[in-house]
Amino acid sequence: MRLVWILVLLIAAVVFVRPLRERAVPHVEFALNPLYEWQAKNRVNAISRELVRARAEGTRFPRPREFQAFLTEREGAEASLDPWGEPYFLFRDRRSFRVSSAGPDRLAHSEDDIHSTPAVAPEPEKDPRRRR
Repeated sequence: MRLVWILVLLIAAVVFVRPLRERAVPHVEFALNPLYEWQAKNRVNAISRELVRARAEGTRFPRPREFQAFLTEREGAEASLDPWGEPYFLFRDRRSFRVSSAGPDRLAHSEDDIHSTPAVAPEPEKDPRRRR
């Protein structure tokens, strides 16, 4: 029974004490990846829903290069990073958009990226400086 309590205390220390967590994560990350993937999938879909809601409220839809600033402004710097510490990114074409995480390999636009469900993109805003 004591061994169980010792394990619980060790796990709690690693979870709640940042320096211990930073030292332990490289050694146990392979075991945490399924949890991280689940968190990232939920988060990209939540961000996607937030983008749709913000647009419905009249907030200008961010361009992909403005996406990090948009997330940081609305939710803080920590909220703009996926479970592996990489920034979420926005992919947009004429008809749809997706929010994505670079995934376990930490490389954006690779095979293991985690994407939100595609959503209908708002019409691009016209740049008043451009002529038709």
